[in-house]
Amino acid sequence: KDRAMISSIKQNIFFVLANAHFIDYLVYGWIFIAFIFILFLGIFFALKSWWQIGFLFIMADLFALLTGFYYANDALSQNLRPVEISAVNAKQLTYSNALIIDFNVTNRSKKMLNVCKIDLGFYTVSKQKSRDFLNSLNPFAKKTIVLREPFIPGEVKQIKDFVNEFSFIDYNITKKAECF
Repeated sequence: KDRAMISSIKQNIFFVLANAHFIDYLVYGWIFIAFIFILFLGIFFALKSWWQIGFLFIMADLFALLTGFYYANDALSQNLRPVEISAVNAKQLTYSNALIIDFNVTNRSKKMLNVCKIDLGFYTVSKQKSRDFLNSLNPFAKKTIVLREPFIPGEVKQIKDFVNEFSFIDYNITKKAECF
């Protein structure tokens, strides 16, 4: 399970780097430059016999690097390339362990998009909000759909697909789209 999660993170990073534009690289570059600056500041404090402060700077810097990349990517996607996913209609097939999913994707940006990756996560429902949130972070099934065709502004694409080996009854669906 850990290998699958690491593989998924690696695939997401490669997808973003393969399809990123100049503005994406500019934002990621600024985050990396800030990381290097704060790292040197932490090392400076550590060498000047304030090792506790230096250690805190370095740990906060590592945390800031990861959260900075995550929120920068999220902000770029929401502001430059917004895409809306409708509610996902799901129907369990009666005589097989498969699920039919049907939903619409709308390009809300002002530019044409060339590639979109849509991630759907299926997780168990819980009555506790905190447990439901934790379940959404660790879905029991995932489906990734990649659209490699031009997607003009305002266009709506209908997606129909199957999720194989799926025989669950009570579940929720998370959805995320990343387009370039």
